[in-house]
Amino acid sequence: MKFKEIKRYLVNKPDNSFFYLEGSDAYFREKAQEMIISSLVTAYQDINVTRLNLPSANEIYESCSVLPFMSEYRAVVVREYYPSAQDIKKLVNLKLSDCVLIISNSQKSLIGGLNNNFVDCNKESVPVLANWITTLLKAQNKQTDIHAASMLALYCGQDMMRITNEIKKLSSLPQTQITESDIEQNVSKEIEYQAYMLANAVTESGKDIYQILGDFINKGTESYLINSLYNNYKRMYYVKDSLQNSERLSKALKVKPYAVTMTAKAAKNYDKDSLAGALKLLADTEYKIKSGFMGVKNALYYTVATLLNNNLKKV
Repeated sequence: MKFKEIKRYLVNKPDNSFFYLEGSDAYFREKAQEMIISSLVTAYQDINVTRLNLPSANEIYESCSVLPFMSEYRAVVVREYYPSAQDIKKLVNLKLSDCVLIISNSQKSLIGGLNNNFVDCNKESVPVLANWITTLLKAQNKQTDIHAASMLALYCGQDMMRITNEIKKLSSLPQTQITESDIEQNVSKEIEYQAYMLANAVTESGKDIYQILGDFINKGTESYLINSLYNNYKRMYYVKDSLQNSERLSKALKVKPYAVTMTAKAAKNYDKDSLAGALKLLADTEYKIKSGFMGVKNALYYTVATLLNNNLKKV
Protein backbone atom coordinates (compact mmCIF):
# COMPACT_ATOMS: atom_id res chain seq x y z
CA MET A 1 0.00 0.00 0.00
CA LYS A 2 1.06 3.63 -0.46
CA PHE A 3 1.73 5.84 2.55
CA LYS A 4 -1.48 7.79 1.91
CA GLU A 5 -3.53 4.58 2.36
CA ILE A 6 -2.22 3.47 5.74
CA LYS A 7 -4.43 5.66 7.94
CA ARG A 8 -7.60 4.17 6.46
CA TYR A 9 -6.08 0.66 6.60
CA LEU A 10 -5.39 0.93 10.35
CA VAL A 11 -9.01 1.81 11.14
CA ASN A 12 -9.97 -1.88 10.75
CA LYS A 13 -7.23 -3.09 13.15
CA PRO A 14 -5.47 -5.54 10.77
CA ASP A 15 -4.77 -9.10 11.95
CA ASN A 16 -1.24 -9.12 10.55
CA SER A 17 0.93 -7.07 12.93
CA PHE A 18 4.14 -7.18 10.88
CA PHE A 19 4.65 -3.84 9.08
CA TYR A 20 7.44 -3.21 6.62
CA LEU A 21 8.06 0.43 5.64
CA GLU A 22 10.33 0.93 2.62
CA GLY A 23 11.22 4.00 0.61
CA SER A 24 13.39 7.08 0.15
CA ASP A 25 11.17 9.57 1.99
CA ALA A 26 12.12 9.62 5.68
CA TYR A 27 9.09 11.74 6.57
CA PHE A 28 6.69 9.08 5.27
CA ARG A 29 8.52 6.31 7.14
CA GLU A 30 8.45 8.24 10.41
CA LYS A 31 4.80 9.27 10.05
CA ALA A 32 3.72 5.73 9.12
CA GLN A 33 5.54 4.43 12.18
CA GLU A 34 3.83 6.99 14.42
CA MET A 35 0.38 6.13 13.03
CA ILE A 36 0.88 2.38 13.53
CA ILE A 37 2.02 2.83 17.13
CA SER A 38 -0.76 5.31 17.95
CA SER A 39 -3.38 2.96 16.51
CA LEU A 40 -2.25 -0.34 18.05
CA VAL A 41 -0.26 0.46 21.20
CA THR A 42 -3.10 1.80 23.30
CA ALA A 43 -1.32 2.59 26.58
CA TYR A 44 2.08 3.33 28.14
CA GLN A 45 3.93 3.83 24.87
CA ASP A 46 7.11 4.79 26.73
CA ILE A 47 7.18 1.26 28.17
CA ASN A 48 5.55 -0.66 25.35
CA VAL A 49 7.73 0.56 22.46
CA THR A 50 11.22 -0.86 21.94
CA ARG A 51 13.53 0.63 19.31
CA LEU A 52 16.41 -1.39 17.88
CA ASN A 53 19.28 -0.21 15.69
CA LEU A 54 21.31 -2.75 13.70
CA PRO A 55 20.00 -5.72 15.70
CA SER A 56 20.61 -9.41 15.12
CA ALA A 57 17.69 -11.68 14.19
CA ASN A 58 17.82 -13.16 17.72
CA GLU A 59 17.48 -9.70 19.30
CA ILE A 60 14.36 -9.03 17.23
CA TYR A 61 12.95 -12.43 18.19
CA GLU A 62 13.60 -11.83 21.90
CA SER A 63 12.13 -8.30 21.87
CA CYS A 64 8.97 -9.53 20.14
CA SER A 65 8.55 -12.18 22.85
CA VAL A 66 8.11 -9.64 25.66
CA LEU A 67 4.51 -9.22 26.85
CA PRO A 68 2.81 -5.78 26.64
CA PHE A 69 2.09 -3.77 29.79
CA MET A 70 -1.63 -2.90 30.13
CA SER A 71 -2.01 -2.63 26.35
CA GLU A 72 -3.33 -4.97 23.67
CA TYR A 73 -0.03 -4.68 21.80
CA ARG A 74 3.53 -3.59 22.33
CA ALA A 75 5.73 -2.47 19.42
CA VAL A 76 9.25 -3.29 18.28
CA VAL A 77 10.67 -0.74 15.83
CA VAL A 78 13.72 -1.71 13.77
CA ARG A 79 15.50 0.77 11.48
CA GLU A 80 17.68 -0.05 8.46
CA TYR A 81 17.64 -3.83 8.88
CA TYR A 82 18.91 -5.79 5.87
CA PRO A 83 18.93 -9.47 6.85
CA SER A 84 20.68 -12.33 5.12
CA ALA A 85 18.72 -15.19 3.56
CA GLN A 86 19.41 -17.22 6.71
CA ASP A 87 18.04 -14.49 9.01
CA ILE A 88 15.00 -14.11 6.77
CA LYS A 89 14.01 -17.68 7.70
CA LYS A 90 13.89 -16.62 11.36
CA LEU A 91 11.59 -13.71 10.50
CA VAL A 92 9.30 -16.06 8.56
CA ASN A 93 8.92 -18.26 11.63
CA LEU A 94 8.38 -15.34 14.00
CA LYS A 95 5.04 -15.59 15.80
CA LEU A 96 3.45 -12.22 16.57
CA SER A 97 0.43 -12.44 18.84
CA ASP A 98 0.53 -9.37 21.06
CA CYS A 99 3.46 -7.53 19.48
CA VAL A 100 3.66 -5.20 16.48
CA LEU A 101 6.90 -5.47 14.51
CA ILE A 102 7.76 -2.39 12.42
CA ILE A 103 10.82 -2.55 10.17
CA SER A 104 11.72 0.71 8.44
CA ASN A 105 14.25 0.69 5.57
CA SER A 106 15.28 3.36 3.10
CA GLN A 107 16.52 0.75 0.59
CA LYS A 108 15.10 -2.49 -0.83
CA SER A 109 15.68 -5.71 1.10
CA LEU A 110 14.59 -9.35 1.20
CA ILE A 111 11.97 -8.38 3.79
CA GLY A 112 9.75 -7.00 1.03
CA GLY A 113 8.92 -10.53 -0.11
CA LEU A 114 7.65 -11.72 3.28
CA ASN A 115 4.07 -11.90 4.47
CA ASN A 116 3.85 -8.40 5.88
CA ASN A 117 1.94 -5.13 5.56
CA PHE A 118 4.18 -3.50 2.96
CA VAL A 119 4.03 0.31 3.03
CA ASP A 120 5.58 2.12 0.06
CA CYS A 121 7.29 5.20 1.49
CA ASN A 122 8.95 6.45 -1.68
CA LYS A 123 8.52 10.07 -2.77
CA GLU A 124 5.07 10.99 -4.04
CA SER A 125 4.22 12.62 -7.37
CA VAL A 126 4.02 16.40 -7.71
CA PRO A 127 0.19 16.51 -8.09
CA VAL A 128 -0.32 14.44 -4.90
CA LEU A 129 2.16 16.57 -2.95
CA ALA A 130 0.57 19.77 -4.24
CA ASN A 131 -2.78 18.74 -2.77
CA TRP A 132 -1.15 17.93 0.57
CA ILE A 133 0.72 21.23 0.57
CA THR A 134 -2.48 23.22 0.12
CA THR A 135 -4.03 21.27 3.03
CA LEU A 136 -1.01 21.76 5.30
CA LEU A 137 -0.89 25.50 4.56
CA LYS A 138 -4.63 25.77 5.22
CA ALA A 139 -4.03 24.28 8.68
CA GLN A 140 -1.62 27.20 9.23
CA ASN A 141 -4.31 29.69 8.14
CA LYS A 142 -2.58 30.21 4.79
CA GLN A 143 -3.89 29.79 1.27
CA THR A 144 -2.18 28.94 -2.01
CA ASP A 145 -3.10 27.70 -5.47
CA ILE A 146 -2.15 24.41 -7.08
CA HIS A 147 0.54 26.04 -9.28
CA ALA A 148 2.40 27.53 -6.31
CA ALA A 149 2.03 24.26 -4.37
CA SER A 150 3.49 22.30 -7.31
CA MET A 151 6.35 24.79 -7.47
CA LEU A 152 7.13 24.20 -3.78
CA ALA A 153 7.10 20.41 -4.30
CA LEU A 154 9.57 20.71 -7.20
CA TYR A 155 11.85 23.17 -5.40
CA CYS A 156 12.05 20.70 -2.49
CA GLY A 157 12.88 17.74 -4.72
CA GLN A 158 9.53 16.14 -3.75
CA ASP A 159 11.00 15.46 -0.29
CA MET A 160 8.20 15.68 2.26
CA MET A 161 10.51 16.36 5.22
CA ARG A 162 11.91 19.41 3.48
CA ILE A 163 8.43 20.45 2.32
CA THR A 164 7.12 20.48 5.91
CA ASN A 165 10.11 22.55 7.05
CA GLU A 166 9.56 25.06 4.24
CA ILE A 167 5.84 25.26 5.10
CA LYS A 168 6.80 26.28 8.65
CA LYS A 169 8.95 29.04 7.14
CA LEU A 170 6.22 30.19 4.75
CA SER A 171 3.65 30.16 7.57
CA SER A 172 5.58 32.91 9.34
CA LEU A 173 5.02 35.34 6.44
CA PRO A 174 2.50 38.10 7.25
CA GLN A 175 0.28 37.64 4.18
CA THR A 176 -2.49 35.03 4.01
CA GLN A 177 -2.04 34.11 0.33
CA ILE A 178 1.23 32.30 -0.46
CA THR A 179 2.13 33.00 -4.08
CA GLU A 180 4.70 31.66 -6.54
CA SER A 181 6.70 34.82 -5.89
CA ASP A 182 6.77 34.07 -2.14
CA ILE A 183 8.12 30.59 -2.84
CA GLU A 184 10.70 31.94 -5.31
CA GLN A 185 11.98 34.42 -2.71
CA ASN A 186 11.95 32.15 0.34
CA VAL A 187 12.62 28.56 -0.79
CA SER A 188 15.96 27.34 -2.13
CA LYS A 189 15.67 25.23 -5.26
CA GLU A 190 16.74 21.59 -5.34
CA ILE A 191 19.96 21.31 -7.37
CA GLU A 192 18.48 18.80 -9.82
CA TYR A 193 15.51 21.07 -10.42
CA GLN A 194 17.80 24.04 -11.00
CA ALA A 195 19.73 21.93 -13.52
CA TYR A 196 16.44 21.16 -15.27
CA MET A 197 15.55 24.87 -15.25
CA LEU A 198 18.94 25.75 -16.70
CA ALA A 199 18.73 23.08 -19.42
CA ASN A 200 15.22 24.25 -20.24
CA ALA A 201 16.36 27.89 -20.34
CA VAL A 202 19.14 26.91 -22.77
CA THR A 203 16.55 25.06 -24.86
CA GLU A 204 14.42 28.17 -25.13
CA SER A 205 17.34 30.64 -25.16
CA GLY A 206 15.69 32.13 -22.09
CA LYS A 207 16.71 35.31 -20.32
CA ASP A 208 16.98 33.53 -16.93
CA ILE A 209 20.05 31.48 -17.86
CA TYR A 210 22.70 33.64 -16.23
CA GLN A 211 20.50 34.39 -13.24
CA ILE A 212 20.26 30.64 -12.55
CA LEU A 213 24.04 30.35 -12.93
CA GLY A 214 24.47 33.25 -10.52
CA ASP A 215 22.27 31.51 -7.94
CA PHE A 216 24.49 28.44 -8.04
CA ILE A 217 27.66 30.47 -7.69
CA ASN A 218 26.28 32.64 -4.84
CA LYS A 219 25.22 29.52 -2.90
CA GLY A 220 28.56 27.77 -3.47
CA THR A 221 26.91 24.85 -5.28
CA GLU A 222 28.36 25.47 -8.73
CA SER A 223 30.55 22.33 -8.54
CA TYR A 224 27.39 20.19 -8.65
CA LEU A 225 25.93 21.83 -11.72
CA ILE A 226 28.05 20.27 -14.47
CA ASN A 227 27.23 16.78 -13.21
CA SER A 228 23.55 17.69 -12.78
CA LEU A 229 23.43 19.17 -16.27
CA TYR A 230 25.06 16.04 -17.67
CA ASN A 231 22.42 13.87 -15.96
CA ASN A 232 19.69 16.11 -17.32
CA TYR A 233 20.90 15.91 -20.92
CA LYS A 234 21.53 12.16 -20.55
CA ARG A 235 17.89 11.68 -19.58
CA MET A 236 16.84 13.77 -22.61
CA TYR A 237 19.05 11.61 -24.84
CA TYR A 238 17.53 8.35 -23.62
CA VAL A 239 13.96 9.61 -23.52
CA LYS A 240 14.22 11.06 -27.05
CA ASP A 241 12.42 8.75 -29.52
CA SER A 242 12.03 6.05 -26.85
CA LEU A 243 9.10 3.68 -27.35
CA GLN A 244 8.91 2.79 -23.64
CA ASN A 245 6.22 4.31 -21.45
CA SER A 246 6.92 6.80 -18.65
CA GLU A 247 6.76 4.17 -15.91
CA ARG A 248 9.42 1.96 -17.50
CA LEU A 249 11.62 4.92 -18.33
CA SER A 250 11.33 6.24 -14.76
CA LYS A 251 12.58 2.91 -13.42
CA ALA A 252 15.42 2.73 -15.94
CA LEU A 253 16.53 6.31 -15.27
CA LYS A 254 15.74 6.15 -11.52
CA VAL A 255 13.53 9.25 -11.58
CA LYS A 256 9.81 9.82 -11.10
CA PRO A 257 7.39 9.49 -14.07
CA TYR A 258 6.65 13.23 -13.75
CA ALA A 259 10.35 13.98 -14.36
CA VAL A 260 10.28 11.73 -17.43
CA THR A 261 7.31 13.67 -18.79
CA MET A 262 9.09 17.01 -18.30
CA THR A 263 12.31 15.62 -19.81
CA ALA A 264 10.45 14.30 -22.87
CA LYS A 265 8.88 17.72 -23.36
CA ALA A 266 12.31 19.39 -23.39
CA ALA A 267 13.86 16.68 -25.60
CA LYS A 268 11.33 17.36 -28.38
CA ASN A 269 13.21 20.57 -29.16
CA TYR A 270 16.37 18.75 -30.30
CA ASP A 271 17.55 15.96 -32.56
CA LYS A 272 19.51 12.99 -31.18
CA ASP A 273 22.88 14.13 -32.56
CA SER A 274 22.54 17.51 -30.85
CA LEU A 275 21.91 15.86 -27.49
CA ALA A 276 24.89 13.56 -28.02
CA GLY A 277 27.01 16.64 -28.74
CA ALA A 278 25.82 18.28 -25.51
CA LEU A 279 26.79 15.17 -23.53
CA LYS A 280 30.27 15.17 -25.08
CA LEU A 281 30.70 18.87 -24.29
CA LEU A 282 29.69 18.37 -20.65
CA ALA A 283 31.90 15.29 -20.24
CA ASP A 284 34.89 17.17 -21.72
CA THR A 285 34.23 20.16 -19.46
CA GLU A 286 34.08 17.97 -16.36
CA TYR A 287 37.41 16.40 -17.38
CA LYS A 288 39.01 19.84 -17.79
CA ILE A 289 37.76 20.89 -14.33
CA LYS A 290 39.07 17.73 -12.63
CA SER A 291 42.38 18.00 -14.51
CA GLY A 292 42.86 21.59 -13.38
CA PHE A 293 42.77 23.05 -16.91
CA MET A 294 39.69 25.12 -16.16
CA GLY A 295 38.10 26.66 -13.05
CA VAL A 296 34.54 25.68 -12.19
CA LYS A 297 33.06 29.16 -12.61
CA ASN A 298 34.70 29.75 -16.00
CA ALA A 299 33.75 26.22 -17.08
CA LEU A 300 30.09 26.87 -16.31
CA TYR A 301 29.91 30.06 -18.35
CA TYR A 302 31.90 28.50 -21.20
CA THR A 303 29.65 25.42 -21.30
CA VAL A 304 26.40 27.35 -21.23
CA ALA A 305 27.62 29.80 -23.86
CA THR A 306 28.66 26.90 -26.11
CA LEU A 307 25.35 25.13 -25.64
CA LEU A 308 23.56 28.34 -26.56
CA ASN A 309 25.64 29.33 -29.55
CA ASN A 310 26.64 26.35 -31.62
CA ASN A 311 26.10 22.83 -30.31
CA LEU A 312 22.35 22.26 -30.13
CA LYS A 313 20.27 22.18 -33.27
CA LYS A 314 16.58 22.69 -32.74
CA VAL A 315 14.15 20.36 -34.47
